[in-house]
Amino acid sequence: MIEVKNISKKFNENLANEVIALNDINLTIEQGELAILKGASGSGKSTLLSLIAALSKPTLGEVIVDGQRISKLPDNFSALFRREHIGFIFQKFNLISTLNVYENIITPLLPSEINREEIDQKAHKVMAEFSITHKKEVKVANLSGGEQQRVAICRALINSPKIILADEPTANLDAFLTDSFLDFIQQMKEEKKTIMIATHDPVFFNLDFTDREVDMRNGQII
Repeated sequence: MIEVKNISKKFNENLANEVIALNDINLTIEQGELAILKGASGSGKSTLLSLIAALSKPTLGEVIVDGQRISKLPDNFSALFRREHIGFIFQKFNLISTLNVYENIITPLLPSEINREEIDQKAHKVMAEFSITHKKEVKVANLSGGEQQRVAICRALINSPKIILADEPTANLDAFLTDSFLDFIQQMKEEKKTIMIATHDPVFFNLDFTDREVDMRNGQII
């Protein structure tokens, strides 16, 4: 499902402040696998997820997702591919502050041909799953960090994506909601979704339904 071939990613290339975020990474994730990316801040976990999601492009190498070389796609096709295949849970939420909870959650469905009734059903299902229904009409700018994280998770999952990528998804969740998220991830795995989670949270380590843990350090897999 996911192939990362000889990937390197540099920021500020050829400048005095050049940073090598990833250095010759190779990784294959099979369909239906759950992989945990472990490593300290700055190890390259978030950068790797962004390349797999076609949010950025590698300096060298290629990324193939579901048979498509997404590292070569123009930006408009990358956005379409993301919308149809990938649910991304951002560490910093990336919500639209002027919209309310419900409006943020349904944004991935609006370009589709799904009717309004089905959109509403999907939205209420994920909102109930993550206990945010009571905030449906509140603008996200007025939510706590934990509430915004729940909205971001709902938005990523509403489209039932083949691939779920999550960057520190439990960073702002309490213990109860973290357990709910783990239950949901296990359910997604049982449905053969392909899942990658970048995290510092030890609650993800040594889970009995994880396929592998990938340790990263200084932009490399160790």
